[in-house]
Amino acid sequence: MLKAIFLEMWAYLKVILLSSIVFFTILVAFDFNIISQFIIKSARDWLRLFGIFLASSFGFYWNYFKQNDSEFGEWLHWKGASKIYSRGFIYPIFVYIINIVLLVILSEYKKVALAKITFWCMIYGFITLISLLSTIYNFMKLLNLFRTIHKSESANQVS
Repeated sequence: MLKAIFLEMWAYLKVILLSSIVFFTILVAFDFNIISQFIIKSARDWLRLFGIFLASSFGFYWNYFKQNDSEFGEWLHWKGASKIYSRGFIYPIFVYIINIVLLVILSEYKKVALAKITFWCMIYGFITLISLLSTIYNFMKLLNLFRTIHKSESANQVS
């Protein structure tokens, strides 16, 4: 149990570390004034994109939530994976809400310091998207495996 908690915490920490590495690499490689001006000028466009990410995340979580009432959901709960998947689907929602709030504030106040924070959060949001897609892929793979095994067990019981 402790190992599972550690692994889950490490997964979230890796995203933070990767976001920071990408952020600082960009700061070293490029003039941040140009990047910040671009982010400030296009904040409303980024806002739309993160709105799409947020809506998609809600959809993915809703799909996961619907599975909780099925035999598969009961099996996930019994195996202890239900909470891990739940956090895996809910966490991006919070990340995208934070991004949206920062982008709304940035579009109004247009401060370079705020642009740096927002830029890091945007990188974090993009990496979280990759993580979310991985979670969705693994969840669907597990669901299909469960259905395949469940169908073969049902067929054996009928025979």
